[in-house]
Amino acid sequence: MGKFDVITSFAFFDGVMKEPIEKALKSHIENGNINLIHIVTESEVHAIIDNFKYANDKKVCVVKNATRPTFQTLIGYSNTLLTNNSADVTAIINGDVSFSDELAVKKSMDLFAQERFPANGMLALSRHEVINGKLEMYLKRDNSLPNYVSADAWVFNKPCVLKQDAFYFMGQMNCDLMLASDLIDSGYQPLNPCLDIVIIHHEGELKSDEYYDGENEKESTINAKYFFLASRLNPSGAVRGVPWISCSWLDSNYTGKNYYFNTRRTVWLLLRNEEKLFNSYLQALKGLEAIAAKRNMQINIVIEGNITTNLISIFSDVLSLNESIYFHSVDSISDFIDCALNGIVTWSDSFAIVNDVSRLTRNVVEQVDEFFVDLRNVNKINFCGPDALGVDVKWFLNHRYEDKFEGEISYSEYDKRKCSLVTSMFKTDEFIETFINNCQALDKYEEIDHFYLTANPTKVELQSIKRILREQKNAIFVWNRQDPGLYECWNIGIRMSSTEFISNANVDDLRDPEHVNTLVHDLMNRGGYAFAASALHPFYTFSGDLDTHKIEHPWYSDQEGSVEFLTLGNLEENDNGSYTLNPHNIPHCMPIWRRDLHDKYGFFDEDRYGTFADWAFWLKVTNDGEVGYLNGKGLGYYYVNLESHNRRGDKLAVFHQKVEDDFVPFFLHKRKIKEQAPPRKLNIFGSNLHYGEHRNSFNKIAESLLPLETSDNGVLFLPFIERYFVWGDEPGEAASATPTPIERPWVGILHVPFFAPSWFHTPVSPEVIFESELWKASLPNCKGLITLSNDLKRDVEWYLPGIPVVSLLHPTDFDNLKPFDYEKYVNTPTIVQAGDWLRKLQAIHQIKANGHRRVMLKKTHTDSYLQNEISTFGNRIDPDVEVFTMVSNEEYDELLSSSVVICWLYATAANNLVLECIARKTPLLINPLPSVVEYLGPDYPLYINDIAEAEKLLADKQRIKAAHDYLSNKRFREELSYQKFFEEFRDSAFYYEL
Repeated sequence: MGKFDVITSFAFFDGVMKEPIEKALKSHIENGNINLIHIVTESEVHAIIDNFKYANDKKVCVVKNATRPTFQTLIGYSNTLLTNNSADVTAIINGDVSFSDELAVKKSMDLFAQERFPANGMLALSRHEVINGKLEMYLKRDNSLPNYVSADAWVFNKPCVLKQDAFYFMGQMNCDLMLASDLIDSGYQPLNPCLDIVIIHHEGELKSDEYYDGENEKESTINAKYFFLASRLNPSGAVRGVPWISCSWLDSNYTGKNYYFNTRRTVWLLLRNEEKLFNSYLQALKGLEAIAAKRNMQINIVIEGNITTNLISIFSDVLSLNESIYFHSVDSISDFIDCALNGIVTWSDSFAIVNDVSRLTRNVVEQVDEFFVDLRNVNKINFCGPDALGVDVKWFLNHRYEDKFEGEISYSEYDKRKCSLVTSMFKTDEFIETFINNCQALDKYEEIDHFYLTANPTKVELQSIKRILREQKNAIFVWNRQDPGLYECWNIGIRMSSTEFISNANVDDLRDPEHVNTLVHDLMNRGGYAFAASALHPFYTFSGDLDTHKIEHPWYSDQEGSVEFLTLGNLEENDNGSYTLNPHNIPHCMPIWRRDLHDKYGFFDEDRYGTFADWAFWLKVTNDGEVGYLNGKGLGYYYVNLESHNRRGDKLAVFHQKVEDDFVPFFLHKRKIKEQAPPRKLNIFGSNLHYGEHRNSFNKIAESLLPLETSDNGVLFLPFIERYFVWGDEPGEAASATPTPIERPWVGILHVPFFAPSWFHTPVSPEVIFESELWKASLPNCKGLITLSNDLKRDVEWYLPGIPVVSLLHPTDFDNLKPFDYEKYVNTPTIVQAGDWLRKLQAIHQIKANGHRRVMLKKTHTDSYLQNEISTFGNRIDPDVEVFTMVSNEEYDELLSSSVVICWLYATAANNLVLECIARKTPLLINPLPSVVEYLGPDYPLYINDIAEAEKLLADKQRIKAAHDYLSNKRFREELSYQKFFEEFRDSAFYYEL
């Protein structure tokens, strides 16, 4: 073994604590592996020898320095010893600190010879304290993490040249963090294997955090720190520490290199110290490491209890790729989370906590400075599709880790997530536990991303947060150092979300278990709505018992249907000619809306509108033509709290005035437009022509738009595009002797869906029409297309991306019709199949309608379509089915008023039979194609997916009655009226732009 010299520094003065220094000197002298002890001091040599025991020992060399030795002086002295071969290794060590034994010195010497010891490495050792007779690593920060800035021994095996003058002294506050920073900036890599190279602090009294806080507040300490930061061009105050390690960890590629206490974004990974979980944690770390590396973030792994060499070795592959991963031992992760949420773990202004890796989407990672991943209660690691990597996860990780990534990738799990909830946790002690219980009762709650925004949480809220982390996997906690305010909390949650839909979730409001699913279903299936809300049960004494809060007629339950701009406020004219806009904020306290609205309309503006920010947002959205939907079911529970956010503040009148300033002019303008005659822009083509065999004449659609017809040169309006471009024989139409391209501005209604079965009249399919020469020649003058379902609208927009498209619901007559008579049906059960276009025509022959008369109504072309179907699928004709061709209107009405109808479709956009059943309230067995659901709604009781299901529903009289009652809702009359069709078209941006 080579020569190991110790260099220390202390002085003699009144009040000096000699005992700890003497204990350290004695320990050095008795250590057989220490060659010499060098005391570099500003005191006279005899003062040291005369006043300190053991200073006159033959192993001790006292060196007089003109002034108090700085670290620059001590390092220079070390360099001299190493250069002239007086020592092979030197240790600059505090005067009251010594190596524990000969083995500690030997380990230090041996470590320099270890194969994986960095070429630029040296040791910076943290001390142990003697507590109750045992050696312990006592120095922990107030956040329970190890204090990596504290070091008391600096060990070198080669001369050290610093870029800057180490002007600070041994024993001076913050000298260790200054020296660590200077060493790193000068190209050295300090290692701190203090877990098995033990140095002992001999001062008996342990200094408290309060002591160090007081020292740090002294003017001399502050001035020295500022001088250091300024001279090192470090205005941000970046602090580097030297993490505690074990010598054996170098074999697993872990040295704790370049650890930052602050200024660097960090991923915190919280793990349970159980070996059976380590492989799962390894897969999680591989994914998180890639996310962190992409964003230049370091990873801090926090584990309860001692960190073993085995644990470090499991992670060696990852550590070989990324040196910015660090391991930290804490006594309690629960306490550590408390510290984090109290703002004393990170330097940053915001962080997120998740306990499911798949919740770490790009939006989450990019909206916060840091994030914590709590995997203590997770046995299965699952990465999802649109995650923070921004690429295919499996492909990326397999290539990065040479096919050694074993984590589960599940895009389908992410696809299930349609909605996010955003909750602001501010003074929630009274409500939070009940709120959590209510959320956990939501149907498929695990498929909802739930963002909780918090700042300065109370003790109750801290316990609630930890409960959620134990019990749920869908929560994303977002901590902010400063409370952003309610609406900015919403905005942060919205920015962090990745789902198609989003909702605010106030802690004092409650939801029916079906609330979220129902409104998401409405938005996905009713077609084109920007937001959805439900009727509300108000309650005045807070509890989680929903049944006690139910009222017979919930708020807004009588207003089911579309929510437009003019429905969101009541405009009153005052005596002085000014106007007051009274809120009628139908979305109210828990709407669900499309997240992409914020791409178009911005976010909730609390600075301008205060507590009216949500109302103002919905006014802004609907003012631009967007429409919401109100579900008449009482699915929400609104706590009427006189202390709630929307009732507080002394600026309510000011904020309300700003809403009026911004939106009253639009109310006046839109009301005026509604009251005055609309601009006439259309030349309607063929309103008196024939458009097929229908009980409800299609010509009435053209007639409903006559108020928009002009005698001047207007935009040509084609009520039936398929007629003009395929089968019409009027002059200019495709089947006439003179088919003529349209050479003037035109618009038209497209009826037929894409990709109809080949045995129907395929020339009318849009994909065929769009390839015809007549269409191509007419397309340059097309100003837009009208579809009768959003499903078809989406297809058209994909095929013709440059053409404006508007979707309108096909209207129908509701008056002078014979309504369905349930009692008559029960007395003479009948099931009818009517029509033929795009229908499975043998459905009526296949269904086993026990106790029912079966009737098939044919039209002119039915037999031709039927034969084609038989040729394709085989003959399933049942002779017991009664077949009639082209019955009279009276006979048709009689059948529809006393029978259940079956209509099994291959495809559709708007279907006349569906409309006729709606108008008569006639129960209809039908498959739930997207366009069908747009008309009937997602909750219709008689959707079928196969014959067996049709037979089961037909036998269920309660379901038949429920369908009749469902179709009796007055919203159908409102939504499918010709007046509504006219108004929707007249008020659309599509018509405005013509």
